Amino acid sequence: MALNKRNSTYIVLIAILLINLFMVSANAVEHEEKVITPRFSYINFFQNDFNITSYGKSQMSSYLYTYNSEEVRVTGYLQQYKDGSWKNVKNWTKSIDGTSIMLKNEWYVESGYSYRYVSYGYVYVDGAVVESTSYISNVIWY
Repeated sequence: MALNKRNSTYIVLIAILLINLFMVSANAVEHEEKVITPRFSYINFFQNDFNITSYGKSQMSSYLYTYNSEEVRVTGYLQQYKDGSWKNVKNWTKSIDGTSIMLKNEWYVESGYSYRYVSYGYVYVDGAVVESTSYISNVIWY
């Protein structure tokens, strides 16, 4: 059976469609396997920011928003990498009765070191911690 130009075109189009179909399916499966989402019962949102200005002022903030909590607490640590390990330069803690909290601080840092911000968020119900989360920023050299 000889293939004419029209039949050859149909075969090529079908092959391209099948290849694209398999590629889309493979990408969808690969994407599903890489997505990891934490499941929190109380914590709705925990956002953190860290920056160091050109004048050496580090700026840190943590925002914790929760559902149905009685008390929330955030602790933040400004850390410096020195002598092969991370050392706490300064730390702050703030807690309130309620469902949301913001911890915001500034601190001048010494030049010639790497810095990062580490924070922890805690949710309390009936005086006990029922949920917690943490954050470690990217490292900033100053």
